[in-house]
Amino acid sequence: MDSPPIDWEQALQEGRSLHPLHRCRYPIVSSFRTAKLYWVAIDSSIVHTQGEYMQWIKKLAPDANIGQSSVLFPVHELQLAKVISEFPDARVLPGTIDNARPQISLRTLTLPNTTEVCVTLYLKVQNLVRTMSEWSIMMGQQLRQVLPVIEAASAEFGGSLMMAREYAAAASPSQHLGCIIRESSESQAARTGDRIIVCATLSENVDVIWGDRPDKKAILREYASKFLRAVLPPLFKYGLGLAVHRQNALLRLDPLSKEIKGFVIRDLGFMRVHRPTFRKGTCFDIETPKTSIYTETLEEVYQYMFNPAIIGHLSSFVRALHPGLAGWKVIREELERIIPDNDSIARSVWLQSPEFPTKANITMEVHGYSGLHPFVNVSNPLYYCQLNEEPDHSVS
Repeated sequence: MDSPPIDWEQALQEGRSLHPLHRCRYPIVSSFRTAKLYWVAIDSSIVHTQGEYMQWIKKLAPDANIGQSSVLFPVHELQLAKVISEFPDARVLPGTIDNARPQISLRTLTLPNTTEVCVTLYLKVQNLVRTMSEWSIMMGQQLRQVLPVIEAASAEFGGSLMMAREYAAAASPSQHLGCIIRESSESQAARTGDRIIVCATLSENVDVIWGDRPDKKAILREYASKFLRAVLPPLFKYGLGLAVHRQNALLRLDPLSKEIKGFVIRDLGFMRVHRPTFRKGTCFDIETPKTSIYTETLEEVYQYMFNPAIIGHLSSFVRALHPGLAGWKVIREELERIIPDNDSIARSVWLQSPEFPTKANITMEVHGYSGLHPFVNVSNPLYYCQLNEEPDHSVS
């Protein structure tokens, strides 16, 4: 309970079977417990920065002397050779950060001063090489005005959501070199007084927090209610579906009572949005060259949201707390309480459909999909739980 957020990040044992942090596999490169960061300078004329990037870098590398004509990047030790091959004129400066601690994503690191930096990493995780395009690097800065609107939407529904702020960013012409400087979980914990725990590790260690509570179904109900009221209102109000799977979501707990106070969501790169609904509700727009985040219909955002929120998140707590089919009934009941009366799409997609589409992860890996992802239809437990019968788990 008293462990800092980075200890929870690195305590993940199972995770997902295709992830290097799955402890049933031998690590490909290293244990990923620590990482060394090098400082690399490239010509400033080819770099795009946002926020007070250089001021943040000076705090992290106070002894670096590069002048106005260069921009400094932190580079992961496993990425250094690739960066040098992409930028032959780059200068590797003396001095390193030797004890950075990778989070679950591996490319986001907590530094000794509790700053978080997200850097590129030429490593394939879940069918994607973890490089960063310019739009993904700059997304957090471009959406900074929208984040309070998202948080306010959750508050209207009785939820509490904090969106992790990105302070500054720098992008190069290559996807193999970039940097995002982000508000750390440690900083959030110090500011709020909360315990902040990444949900992926929490789902594997629920007894650490709630082992003294015998009614596991009541725990699931409290968790599901607080989670759904935090993450679904931006969809109800603005047609925005956040990537709220267990790696991107962090729980905020009262350190004494262990009461759930809310959630933190980080990483906006894989969200979905119905632009007409979003523009109408917020008077803002989301412009990005990654057109895959846009949907033609609002219903598509609801279909997308089922995977990270229900299957990618709450299902893990149903398994961890062992309530069986009754656990899915709890989640259905909490959904019925929060879905607005006039929202027929939510009821149709989430509660009334016997099946739902989900990514075929093993097929993606075996056949090497790099563009459009194959989908399969699987049984919807929120539909079958009301029938008091187990679903047919065969894939159609």
